[in-house]
Amino acid sequence: MNVAIILVVVYNLIGLADIVSTSLAINSGAGGEANPIIAAAMETFGYGWIFAKLSVQALISFMVLWYPHWIVSGFFAAAIIGNTFIIFGNFQIAGVF
Repeated sequence: MNVAIILVVVYNLIGLADIVSTSLAINSGAGGEANPIIAAAMETFGYGWIFAKLSVQALISFMVLWYPHWIVSGFFAAAIIGNTFIIFGNFQIAGVF
């Protein structure tokens, strides 16, 4: 299987985990959204921020699959790892871990 396809699948699973962990942290009252763009989308669109985030994920996924160069895949993999740490932190804030 192509490395880019695997990375995109993992990225989208991590993206879904980010939505869940962010929602849990915010709903617990212990956290807030650190990304000012997503925070503005949350305030403006309510739960519509999820659609906005998924739309950006879809665009990024398309770009990685369209140009699966090893450098692109390397940066993409690094971003996935970074997001994993953020999600872990969100779950800690929410009291899950």
